[in-house]
Amino acid sequence: LDHDALAASARAVHAAIGHDTNDEWLCCVPLHAVAGLAILARARTMGTGLVVHDHFEVDAVASAPARGVTLVSVVVTMLTRLLDARAPLERFRTVLLGGGPAPARLVAAAAGRGAHVATTYGQTETGGGGVHDGHPLPGVDVTLGDRDEILVRGPVVMRAYHRDADATRDAFTPGGWLRTGDAGALRPDGGLMVVDRLRDLVITGGVNVSPTVVEEVLVQHPDVVDVCVTGGEDPEWGQRVVAHVVAADARVPPSLESLRAFGREHLSAAELPRELRLVPSIPRTAGGKPQRAALRAHGSSAVCPA
Repeated sequence: LDHDALAASARAVHAAIGHDTNDEWLCCVPLHAVAGLAILARARTMGTGLVVHDHFEVDAVASAPARGVTLVSVVVTMLTRLLDARAPLERFRTVLLGGGPAPARLVAAAAGRGAHVATTYGQTETGGGGVHDGHPLPGVDVTLGDRDEILVRGPVVMRAYHRDADATRDAFTPGGWLRTGDAGALRPDGGLMVVDRLRDLVITGGVNVSPTVVEEVLVQHPDVVDVCVTGGEDPEWGQRVVAHVVAADARVPPSLESLRAFGREHLSAAELPRELRLVPSIPRTAGGKPQRAALRAHGSSAVCPA
């Protein structure tokens, strides 16, 4: 990923959100991740102000607009905590939301508070840019390939993996499209919807199930405060949907049947969990993404096959 790609990504993002030389970016995401690096590149390329926090803190972000900050990038976990704290998000000109699929209910809740939230999709390989509110950034092309994999090309895309010719070759199609490893779908308006990582899809009875779709429903259960969905081996279905749940009250955890009953209104039969695992917390990356592999590898406090 060279300087030209980072600069192209920065210019494309500002073309999408509108450019104002009086803007000031707040970087409250890790600098070792592309999300943080991209903010530095935007400020440098576009000549805007920049404030860097050494870690995410709700009160510090909430008070940033009073000190002149107009733009901020956050992940789902951060936005959730800011909303819970009733932070004045409407005082930011734009809140960029990335790091994974954005729950519609979360975006709607922020909009209901007057916040202007723009959902984003990108990767390290695209300098953090690619898609803005479901549509490709200026100069970026997006299409769907085999297994509905999202493919990207344009000036924001990396040239190669450093000293790894094999990985570089595997990362691109013969036509020069970057393979993102993410499954996508097109909305009725033609916009892109990111479904999940291809490797995270649960294939049960021949049906592809998105863990994120299931999580968005189950987390609304009154006895659930956090949830992560993975696939477990199943002799009949190939895989089963496994719900790793953090209970609101560990003394009275939700049952598998209560989760299934709650989910039936919004989920298909294949998407309903067939196994419940109670866990004290969901391990997440610095970017807020659930660490599904860690949950698969560890045991559980309760296993309840359907």
